[in-house]
Amino acid sequence: MKYTFAVLIWFSIVFTSCKNASINEVNTNLDSLKTSKSVLYAKGFSIEKIDKNSVIKVFDPWQKGKILKSYYLYHQGDSIPARFKNYSAVKIPLEKIAVTSLDNVGFLNLLASLKKVVAVSDYQRIYNPEIKKGIDLKHIKNIGPAVDVNFESLISSQAEAVFSTTYNTYDHKTDLFEKASITLIYNMDWMENTALGRAEWLKFVAAFLDKDAMADSIFKHIDIRYNVLKHKAIVSKNKPSVLVGSNYKEVWYLPGGKSYKASLLKDAGADYFWKNDKNLGSLSLSFEKVIEVASNSKIWIDVSFLSFKELISADERYSVFTACSNTLIYNNLGMSKGLANDYWETGLCRPDIILEDLVEIFHPNILNHKLVYYKKLEF
Repeated sequence: MKYTFAVLIWFSIVFTSCKNASINEVNTNLDSLKTSKSVLYAKGFSIEKIDKNSVIKVFDPWQKGKILKSYYLYHQGDSIPARFKNYSAVKIPLEKIAVTSLDNVGFLNLLASLKKVVAVSDYQRIYNPEIKKGIDLKHIKNIGPAVDVNFESLISSQAEAVFSTTYNTYDHKTDLFEKASITLIYNMDWMENTALGRAEWLKFVAAFLDKDAMADSIFKHIDIRYNVLKHKAIVSKNKPSVLVGSNYKEVWYLPGGKSYKASLLKDAGADYFWKNDKNLGSLSLSFEKVIEVASNSKIWIDVSFLSFKELISADERYSVFTACSNTLIYNNLGMSKGLANDYWETGLCRPDIILEDLVEIFHPNILNHKLVYYKKLEF
C-alpha cells in the first residue's frame, strides 16, 4: 500500500494520540472504516471468500508456485462443495486451540481469543500472563517442545486444531495429527521478508476464529501507524549506521539484506552495512569479518546482554566497535522475564511498536517515545 505525502500527514494527525500506545492497545474507533478481505503485504497465504465461507491457501516457500496446504473453512450446517473435498475442512469458529509458536500467542491475544487456548509448547518461553496462569492452574496443557510434541497430552487437551509451522515441504507431524483427527494449521509468517507482511498473518489466524472484520480493523490500525512512522524516519537526512546481534561460538548471525529485519531497519531510517546482500534469511559470518565491515557502526542493537560490563566480559574484542565508545548499544529485552520475551510474542504482531522503538533509537529528536521492547545497556 502506498500513501501520498498529503495522506500520510493526515494520518499522522489522526493517530497522534496512538503514538505512545501500549502493546495491548487496539484501536476501537475504526468501525466506520471499510474492512478489506484482501491480503496487502503477506506473500505466504491467500484468502478467498465464498459466500460466508473461506478458502485459504498456504504457499510452499521452498517450491515456487506450489501449495503447502489448502483449507476450506465452513460454518455449522454448511456442506462442503465437491471441488474442495481434498482440502482440510475446518468448521469455524474453532473453540479449542493448541499453539506451538510464540507469534500465534500474540495473534490470539490481539484477537481476544486466548481463552480458546487449551495446549501450548515451550511454555517456559511464553510471556503472556493469561497463558502463564492457565498453565499454572492446569487449564492449559503443556505439550512439551515444539519439535517433539507430546501427543498424549495434546490429545487429552481435546484441541480441534494446532497452530504450528514447518521448516521444510514435508512435515512428518502431518500424518500423526491426521490420525488423531487434529487439524494442523501452518502459520508461515516467519518466512515473510517485511514487518507488515509478517503481521498480516493476523488475518490468517482470524479466519479460523471467524473474526475477519476484527482482524481487518486491527491490521489497518497497525498498517497506518507503521507507515506514518516509516515516513517520519525516511525523510530524515540522518541515516545512522547500525550493527545487529552478537558473536555466538565464533559465528556472528546477521539478517540477510532481503530479510524481514533488514526491511525493518530500512523503514526505521538506518544504514545497515549488509543492505545490498541478496539473502532472505540470516548470514553466518566470522567475528573478524564483522569487525572488517561494521566496526564503525554508530549504533548496535539486538545484543543478548544487559550491561556493557557483561558484554565486555563475554568477549573483550567487542570494545573495538564504535558503538561501545558512543554508549549506543541496545538489547530487545525490555519486555522479558526469564526465558520469556514478549518481543517474539506480541512484538512481531505489532511491528508498528517495534518500528517506533527503532525510530526513537536512530532518530531521538523525532518522536519523544518511551522504549517498549528495546532497552539501552547499562554503562
